[in-house]
Amino acid sequence: MKILVAYDGTLNAKDALRYGIRRAQNAKADLIVLAVFDTTKFIDYDVWGAEDKARREAALHVQEAKDMLARLAHDLTVSMYSAEGNLEYVAAEFAKDEHIDLILTPAKYADIVDIAPCRVSILPRECPAC
Repeated sequence: MKILVAYDGTLNAKDALRYGIRRAQNAKADLIVLAVFDTTKFIDYDVWGAEDKARREAALHVQEAKDMLARLAHDLTVSMYSAEGNLEYVAAEFAKDEHIDLILTPAKYADIVDIAPCRVSILPRECPAC
């Protein structure tokens, strides 16, 4: 089984990653983390270097995810990828190409359910299981 965590660095995405680690451990599944930088927010907009600042912040979020994986995912096969674009479309396409069985995603990306080629679990903003 392959579990994909769609990751954008938000608190909800960090919850999704913690939950994904536990779910992969319980299912003895491979865990794949896809960190997506949303370039769609910067179309025709780059006031005061906003995109560069956002990219630096996104890099810090990716490092936080790597640190979390190093601390918590000792017994898992883990892969981490980075991509750019709209998270829902990028994650759905990635899931199709990589034959993913389950996508875990923060609540703000719930529309992925409409385009995903596999099952999707939407983690609520307040995730008691995380």
